[in-house]
Amino acid sequence: MPFQNIQSQRLYRQVASQIASLIEAGEYKVGERLPAERDLCSKLGVSRPSLREALIALEMEKIVEVRSGSGIFVLGRPIPDGHTVASGSPLGPFDVIRARSHLEMEIAVLAVRNATPLQVQRVKESLDELRTCAVGKPGLIGADRQFHLSIAEASGNPAYILLLETLWQHRTTPIYYQLENHFLSNTVWQKSMSEHEAIYASLAARDAVAASVAMQTHMQNAENRMASKLE
Repeated sequence: MPFQNIQSQRLYRQVASQIASLIEAGEYKVGERLPAERDLCSKLGVSRPSLREALIALEMEKIVEVRSGSGIFVLGRPIPDGHTVASGSPLGPFDVIRARSHLEMEIAVLAVRNATPLQVQRVKESLDELRTCAVGKPGLIGADRQFHLSIAEASGNPAYILLLETLWQHRTTPIYYQLENHFLSNTVWQKSMSEHEAIYASLAARDAVAASVAMQTHMQNAENRMASKLE
């Protein structure tokens, strides 16, 4: 059963379904290593982010196992006609983070222009809370969310708060967590914290250009971290 090029919408759900079908058909057996990500992208005709999301969805269904430094291995065969993670959320992690990048750059600029002293103080307080968090400890994601929402609140546009809250709902889906957990470490979090510090510093200095650059850098680095090599 040969690979088939993905011609329609390149969503991770379609990619995951095709890989699962190949495993079900016996193209790859339990315990066998899947081809490298680069090869799979070429055979399926999809981008690495779409493939990455598909592999994480399959990992959550215990169909494959991601072994850091070793590759992707077939863990089990899919359940015929069973519900899978791949048929769940229409948004993948990379969809969410890219949308947030465009939205939050604009939010950061507006916050510099419109924030009251009290709102700047609230951003600082949310950053102070974030500074107390650590990888693997409760409250980290909530504090991160509050930091970004406090900037949206300072933008002066309630619609941005609503949009960002909606994106954060998808940022907390199981597939997002599963992908993030492959890369989140204390070292990575320290780098992320330095990016949060830069965002606040630009807001406090009322520097719109610096705020836009700091937010863009933070979101791009977050995407790059999730796209780093699994194998």
